[in-house]
Amino acid sequence: MSDHVERNSLASSIRELRRRLGDTQMQFSQRMGWHITTLARYETKRAPSGRVLVELEVAACNNGEPELAKVFNDALCEELGYRVSITPPRGQFTSRVAA
Repeated sequence: MSDHVERNSLASSIRELRRRLGDTQMQFSQRMGWHITTLARYETKRAPSGRVLVELEVAACNNGEPELAKVFNDALCEELGYRVSITPPRGQFTSRVAA
């Protein structure tokens, strides 16, 4: 996947998660613990990476959006070069590296 395509896919997935949660940019950035300008960059010109992808995946899982969680998981896997999975222990999602 090209950098441009991946960035656009992640940006649209972040916007879609925010939309499905009914959040404004301000509300979503507060929910995620980010500055609003950080969210604006993720939604327009800078793809998130690492820990932020995990946070997005967990947020999507915890809010019943598994297809969006998969987008964030796939991006993280591509970045790290291995498979990372989210598993729900007792109703809460946490990240875990699959062997």
